[in-house]
Amino acid sequence: MNRSPVKNLDPKRCPICGQDNACGMEAAKSQGLAEPEHCWCMTASFAPELFANLPESLMGKACICAPCARGDSA
Repeated sequence: MNRSPVKNLDPKRCPICGQDNACGMEAAKSQGLAEPEHCWCMTASFAPELFANLPESLMGKACICAPCARGDSA
C-alpha cells in the first residue's frame, strides 16, 4: 500500500494511500442525499502518526480509509 500523501485530493479517496475511503458522508453527498448521522470513521481510532506526514492543506478534507486507520499494509 502506498503510504505517501496523495497529490490530488478527492474526498472519496484516502489522503494517505489514495484508495476508496468508504466515507458515508461523502457517498450521501455525491448522491444528493442527506448526510447520515454516523459513518464508520466516527467511532474509529486514528493514531496520531497517521497525520504526521499529511500536509496541512489535506487535513480535514478527506477521510482516512479503514486499512490505513488500522495500520494495514499491502
